[in-house]
Amino acid sequence: MGYFNKFPNLYYDVKKNKNYQVVVDILRRVRINSKAVEGSLYGEYTVKDTDRPDIIAHKLYGDSELHWIILLFNEIHNPYYEWPMPYHEFMRYCEHKYPGEAFLLEMHPVRQSPLASVRERKDHMIIEGYHMFGITGSEITGFEIDTNKRGYVVCWDRTMNKAIIVDKVGAFENTNLVAFALTGSEEATASGIIRRIQLNTEAVHHFEDDLGNPIAPLGSYGNLIQEGKEVQKTSTLDEYERTATLPFYETMLGAYLTGTDAETIKAVTNMEYETKNNEARRNIRLPAPEIVGEIANRFEEILNEEF
Repeated sequence: MGYFNKFPNLYYDVKKNKNYQVVVDILRRVRINSKAVEGSLYGEYTVKDTDRPDIIAHKLYGDSELHWIILLFNEIHNPYYEWPMPYHEFMRYCEHKYPGEAFLLEMHPVRQSPLASVRERKDHMIIEGYHMFGITGSEITGFEIDTNKRGYVVCWDRTMNKAIIVDKVGAFENTNLVAFALTGSEEATASGIIRRIQLNTEAVHHFEDDLGNPIAPLGSYGNLIQEGKEVQKTSTLDEYERTATLPFYETMLGAYLTGTDAETIKAVTNMEYETKNNEARRNIRLPAPEIVGEIANRFEEILNEEF
C-alpha cells in the first residue's frame, strides 16, 4: 500500500531521443476535501520527538505503509522540512542554518566614514564572500584597515544592519570600528560601528508588536510606541549623500541596540523563531481508522481518472 504504488504510469521521453520509457507520473496531485478535515472524522494529535509518520500509522492504523495518508491529510508535501524535528536534530538544523556570530552595526554614511578609501556603493553594499576588518588609528594619525582582526562574511542582512561572520581572527568588541572589503589590500566598500555581538542562533530575527505583527527594524521607534504600527516611518538613505532621513537611534533597531525601553521592544531571536515554527508543526490531525480505507480507495480512483 505504498504511496507511489498507486500512481499511474506514463510513457516519457526521458533523454529527448524519442526512446520512450515507462515512468511513474509523480506530478499527479490529490488534496483532502476541506469539509472532511473540518468534520468530526478526525482527531487532534501532538507529535512527540519519537514520532514519525510511519510509526503513527502503525500505532493507529496497524500499517506503517499508510503514513502517506497522515501527510496528505495535513497537506505535508515534504516531511523532511514540514514534519517537526526532534530536539537533537532541531539543534543541528539551527546550528547549520545560523552559523558563526552576528554583528549588529551602526553603518557610517559613506561621506562620514573614517576611511577615505571607502567607495560609493548603494545601500552600503556588503557582499557574501567579503571580509570584515578591524580599523586602527585615530583622527590625528589617520585610520587604516587592521588585517590582524578579520572575519569572513557569509551573510549580510541589510534590513537589520547585521553581518554574519565565521572564521574570525582577533577579538572584536562593542563600539569597535570595522570596515568591509574583499581583501585587506583593497578599498573598503562600507564601514560602521559594532553595537552588539551575538551568537547567530541567539541573534535577533525580527521585531514584533504586542499582537505578534512584524515591525520594520529601520522604521521609527517613537511613533510606533506612541501611536501604533500604522504610523511607523521608514528610514531611507539618500542615493548620493547616504544620509538617513530618520536618525539611526530613532529607529526600532537603534532603540534595541542602545537598550532604550527594553521592556517594550519585543525582539524575537533566530532560535525563538525556529522553535515556534517547529512546535507549531507538532499539532496535526489524524483521520479516524474507520475512514482510512475509503481515503485510500478514493485516492487511487482520482489518480487514475482521465483528464
